[in-house]
Amino acid sequence: MPTAWDELPPAIPPGEDGAIFSGSAVVDKNNTSGFFNEEGSGLVAIYTNEGNRAQPGKPQVQSIAYSKDKGRTWTKYEGNPVLFPTETLDFRDPKVFWHDESSMWIMVLAVRDRVEFYTSPNLKEWSFASEFGSDIPHIHRGIFECPDIFRIRVDEDDNTNKWILMHISDSKSEIIAEFEISTAVKYGFKVRKSSNQETIIGYNISNGELFVDRTKSSAIDFLSDFTAIHKAPMKPEHGRVQLSIYVDWSSVEVFGKQGAGTLRHWRRTKGRIASNQ
Repeated sequence: MPTAWDELPPAIPPGEDGAIFSGSAVVDKNNTSGFFNEEGSGLVAIYTNEGNRAQPGKPQVQSIAYSKDKGRTWTKYEGNPVLFPTETLDFRDPKVFWHDESSMWIMVLAVRDRVEFYTSPNLKEWSFASEFGSDIPHIHRGIFECPDIFRIRVDEDDNTNKWILMHISDSKSEIIAEFEISTAVKYGFKVRKSSNQETIIGYNISNGELFVDRTKSSAIDFLSDFTAIHKAPMKPEHGRVQLSIYVDWSSVEVFGKQGAGTLRHWRRTKGRIASNQ
């Protein structure tokens, strides 16, 4: 059934508190914020103000707004900003969620060379909890833009869970996929794709091979065997194929079935090349 969308007016317009950057919204079903005494639970948006002047030298701060009518209208919290950076200019993109085990709101933020975690009982008062990434060499190039975090079950076991932290990068990505064998002959992905180039990563069901096709991968005329489809044998397990793919500005790494099949390739970027395995 087709879904119709109606464009509504801007929900939270910018003002003297600065521009509105990325953020997230939550349902405050227990009214921890105290914004909804009469109406019960409502929506709270948590977002970055860019160009804020509340504290000199700290233009990026976190603010909140609330809605009592299912997001149709919003009121900015009079106590904004609710969170300031300690020193960095890069302090943005709050993802917020409720953590049942601690009965606290959790915020993850993009902060220069890391992500930082904060906790709050009421969405207004935030305390630093921990950070991730700053002490890990070469983990990324640039800012951990728009981080997201969520929990998943492992192997459909309710007692085994993992937290997944994701972020946007213009030069690096990670793909974890599992395909169930059916009638298709090939499965896969096209990465680093533009109008005239692409790298294809996939699995060929008919001959049981993991492959990387770089016949259209950027500059291909500098090495005779670069323009090829490189393969590695790998059998499905329980009718499924698992792939872990790592892509950055110059390379593609593919691991099948937790390393049973491995292909590592380098793309030519701005004159830099390396060999393949």
